[in-house]
Amino acid sequence: MNAPSRMPLVLAFLIGMFVAATGLAVAVLASFSDPMVLAVAGIAGAACIVAGLITWLILRGVRQEPYELAGLEDDALPVRHAPARIHALPSGELPPAYLAAVMKGIAANRAAMRSRDLHH
Repeated sequence: MNAPSRMPLVLAFLIGMFVAATGLAVAVLASFSDPMVLAVAGIAGAACIVAGLITWLILRGVRQEPYELAGLEDDALPVRHAPARIHALPSGELPPAYLAAVMKGIAANRAAMRSRDLHH
C-alpha cells in the first residue's frame, strides 16, 4: 500500500510565501531611502534567501519515496466490522448491583439539580 507524500509541495509553497513576504517587506523598507534601513532590509532579504535555500536543500535530502506498510499484505489488513448492537434487557433480568448503582446515580443527579436550583 503506497501513499504519496505532499510534504515537498507544502514546503515549496511555504518557502515561496516566506520569500514573497520578505521581498515585499524589503521593498517597503527600501522606499524610506534611509541608508541604515536599506542595510537592515538587505540583510533581512539575504537571510530570507539563505533560509529558503537551506530548507529546500534539507527537503531534497529527505527521502521522497512513498512509504509502505511493512510486513502487511493486502489480505492481512484489518477489516472493519459493523458496530455491535446493544440489546435491551428487561429490568427484571438486570443484575441487582447494576440497578442499585443506577438508582444511586439518579439520586445524586437529582440532589445536584436541587442544590443548583437553590443557589441560583
